[in-house]
Amino acid sequence: LKLMDDQTLAPYASDLLEKLFISHKAQLESSSVKTEDWMERWHQTWVSPLLHTLCLTRPDQTTYILDYFLPKLLRCNPSSLAQMVEALQSTPPCRAGPSGSRGAEGALMTCLRAARAQGVLASSDLWGGLVPISLIQRALLHKHDQVRIDALGLVCENHRSTEVVTSLEMDLIHHFLPPNLSSQSPGIREQTVSLLKKLLCRVRDSTQLLQKRGLQERDHEQKEKDQQVLHQYKEFLRRLCASLLEVLLPGASFSKCLMSLKLLGLLGQLFTFTSGPDVFALGEIVTPAHAQNVLYCVASNFLEVKQLATSLLQQLPPSAVGLQVPERMQSVLQAALDLSTSTKPFDSVTAAHLLNLLLRQPALNQAL
Repeated sequence: LKLMDDQTLAPYASDLLEKLFISHKAQLESSSVKTEDWMERWHQTWVSPLLHTLCLTRPDQTTYILDYFLPKLLRCNPSSLAQMVEALQSTPPCRAGPSGSRGAEGALMTCLRAARAQGVLASSDLWGGLVPISLIQRALLHKHDQVRIDALGLVCENHRSTEVVTSLEMDLIHHFLPPNLSSQSPGIREQTVSLLKKLLCRVRDSTQLLQKRGLQERDHEQKEKDQQVLHQYKEFLRRLCASLLEVLLPGASFSKCLMSLKLLGLLGQLFTFTSGPDVFALGEIVTPAHAQNVLYCVASNFLEVKQLATSLLQQLPPSAVGLQVPERMQSVLQAALDLSTSTKPFDSVTAAHLLNLLLRQPALNQAL
């Protein structure tokens, strides 16, 4: 395990460990009558040192253990997961690990996430009481970035892209988001958006499956259950959309604006901000005040925020953005023209983005 801190040696070390723990398991199985007799010895030899390393070592030093060794161990003996969960939950807080390590709570999230990725841990087991939900909630707000990401990955990642997202998973996302929109780490922000995209894609794909099944399903009770799921999805997406829009107040931090705009852009790509007969009709909750706050983001000093805000404004309902109203269009046009003559570089970039928005408006000629 110590050698697996080295990227070059890690694959060879994991291959050797795999041969050893498979051989040891076969040897113990053949010499023991009861499973319990050999399982404890095997766990002491192979699982306990792994858990010790995960608890007491910095996350950046265990990358290759998680990539190479842990998946092989879980595939060899899936029942080891239960032992990992029990051992890590019983670790006293005072032995959680030194500063900079993920501790027992973080190690538990890591093992659960790896097990889910390998298909060893079913959703029904995870949400059926394998670990307390309060523990996952704490991990989602953990002081260490990687523990929070592992907990989020546990919630968002799934073997099946069409598996229904449970109400519990949706509640955990709402629990995670508010304090984590302010992350100062670009890498963590990127991973957060990537994981949330996986969950939103699951919502989209399972919605399509439920709608298709609704056309063919004859069982009235099943139809009602499917409709209930779609209603939960609608409430989840609308609440998510509203909370992200409300973050975009003038003076909001760069990280909050960036994360919110990226996630709103994802919602626009995957579900659209229509206010028509669409199953979720996210456009219905976008108010002129929300659109105005997105427009303020175009004036940000950060180019990426400007670009994301401009793109989002093109996705929002025209009735909320209001550029088809002559007075508003003239106001934005005048602001763009004034900024275009500024000697400050960012003002001219803002003007370019505003003019790009206006060029898409049919009534621009009249305003000119």
